[in-house]
Amino acid sequence: MDDLTILIPCYNVEMCLDKTLESVIGKAKVVLVDDGSSDNTKNILRNIKDKDVEVFYNKENMGLAETRNILVSKVKTKYFTFLDAGDYLDLSVLDKKLFNKNYDLISYNLVLVNEEGDTINIHDRLEYEGLGEKFLEALIKNKKSFDSACSYIYKTSFFRGLNIKYLKGYNHEDFGVTPFVILKAERVLSLNKNLYYYVQDSNSITRGLSPEKKYNNALGVFKNAERLIALGSNKIYLSFITNALVSKIDDLEEPYKTKYIKKLNSLNIHKYYLNNPKGIIKKILYLIKYRGIKWQKLVLSFQFIMLVNI
Repeated sequence: MDDLTILIPCYNVEMCLDKTLESVIGKAKVVLVDDGSSDNTKNILRNIKDKDVEVFYNKENMGLAETRNILVSKVKTKYFTFLDAGDYLDLSVLDKKLFNKNYDLISYNLVLVNEEGDTINIHDRLEYEGLGEKFLEALIKNKKSFDSACSYIYKTSFFRGLNIKYLKGYNHEDFGVTPFVILKAERVLSLNKNLYYYVQDSNSITRGLSPEKKYNNALGVFKNAERLIALGSNKIYLSFITNALVSKIDDLEEPYKTKYIKKLNSLNIHKYYLNNPKGIIKKILYLIKYRGIKWQKLVLSFQFIMLVNI
């Protein structure tokens, strides 16, 4: 596929690169960036001999977000997609003719491969063709997971034209980019086809976390959400971000929970709930639980009607 580049960030992945490389080398252009690995990853990459594979090396560990930014800067083809080391693609499900139709974004299913080797569809896509904003609204309304950077093929000129980069130094870097990219896409194609296979392992950032690391993960979501709020005004988009932020509260222990709630309140995050019955109830509960406003005061001052102005 001469119009497609597969972008692979690598950091200490000597034990899981084989299937990843096998799934793409000889089938598309490939760019890999080693992010300052301390194991044998560099040597494995140096031994790749293929004219359609380029390898670059960070002098020090820059983190996944910055490595994704570097990878995007290396693309020379019309389209690109991400593949994390350890995972693999089934490119046979793609029709090459898709790349001639000038879609800004092509979406597909992401399949989980668990530690027993069983496959489970975790990002089933809606069949859709049209405006990105409507696609995003449909994904949110249907409660579909969609913010993984790896479950899309991006038109290079469109992505670069957005002038958005993954936020260096924070986890959940894809949460801070993917919703905005979908929102701005003029032409989206969504395929109910299994293309990306995510291989679960014991290194997941959500496993066995200390209270401090849980807070750092929540902080990553907050920092990325802060930027998303500044970039978009679609009400459903903003409501999705709000729900994602508030959902992190119960993961936290004190004193981190209080610190995190203060950050949410600094954004007046309750304002971004939808002004429908469900959204208004969520807004009331947030104000009572996390802003300390007494429900009697809300009722007596008619603030339960005018919550949007609080």
